[in-house]
Amino acid sequence: MLPTLDEGERLLVRRVRSLRAGDLVVCRVPGGPGGLVVKRVAHLDDEGVHVRGDNAQVSTDSRHFGALARGEVLGVAFYRYAPAPGRVPRGPR
Repeated sequence: MLPTLDEGERLLVRRVRSLRAGDLVVCRVPGGPGGLVVKRVAHLDDEGVHVRGDNAQVSTDSRHFGALARGEVLGVAFYRYAPAPGRVPRGPR
């Protein structure tokens, strides 16, 4: 699978109370690059939010670090405003 976003793309993100599988979220990950990452919600359960990268062959995600606490998810990306404006695709490509 190809990545949904390319490096340098800029997103609008909104805080939400509920998440759904398929949402593209901005989150902090344990042992991550020290900043924020964009991942897709794979599923939710009692353990927390399980996230996956759209390019599974190179992504570090919940398969590696487990479920995220809901507080680690900062919001849902809904619009890309640069370099080419457009809605962020929902669900895997």
